[in-house]
Amino acid sequence: MNRIVLISKGQDGPLIDNLLHFDINENLHSSVERSLVLHGHHTGLFDVQLAVSPLRTLKDEPIGIVLVLQDVSRSRELMRRLSYSASHDLLTGLSNRGSFESSLKKALNLIATAHQSHCLAFIDLDHFKAINDTAGHAAGDELLRQISTLMQEHMRNSDRLARLGGDEFALILFDCPVEQGLNTLSKLVSEINQFEFIWEDKIYRIGASAGLTKMNDPTVSGSEYMAQADKACYTAKNNGRGRVFRYEPQQKTATVHTEGSIFPPEKT
Repeated sequence: MNRIVLISKGQDGPLIDNLLHFDINENLHSSVERSLVLHGHHTGLFDVQLAVSPLRTLKDEPIGIVLVLQDVSRSRELMRRLSYSASHDLLTGLSNRGSFESSLKKALNLIATAHQSHCLAFIDLDHFKAINDTAGHAAGDELLRQISTLMQEHMRNSDRLARLGGDEFALILFDCPVEQGLNTLSKLVSEINQFEFIWEDKIYRIGASAGLTKMNDPTVSGSEYMAQADKACYTAKNNGRGRVFRYEPQQKTATVHTEGSIFPPEKT
């Protein structure tokens, strides 16, 4: 069969050797990435749906199949884009608020089940509004893209960075001691403080303030941890900017939370 039709489970997945034994219902609940792909001999790859009907003799002996293929490449590409936009910030490509909330729930679960401890951080850019006001919003958008790339270059693959909105970012350092988390966050802030943004032959300097809190208590809610990181970041901003503060228990926060959300309200 492979000499006539090459079909795999996903672009890089295994080939289906025998369609007679292929369970067509298996693919109904598979992810888009693992959907069936037709490999054209000279025409590239196509996402397909298929219908397989066996041909049998009167004695119920298999003698062949009838195979119907439908090209669904365009519809699956649309599904991929919708799935991506639902979980990512379209400007920077980072996780968005909804996706970050899922990551935070995962972190809380790992505290309870695997006894891991994590670091949660808020990162807020300094003087970003001044660039928006003087160079325009197109410059501000490009700056956010470049800063996002810069931060990702200094993180582990297991870390989760998200843009919460505006110039505010949140970061989960999974299974990370506080000392290591503070060191990572300090390096990120230092890189941003030294970063030179060039726009229309002019050089702009910004900076960042960050707050970090330790996540190790399964009885503490996600909203409380977010409030702690937000409070520490606020303290960093009010103590000279361009630095990192760690949340301490005596820093009881009075941050008001948006109803039904684990996130503090967006700053304006």
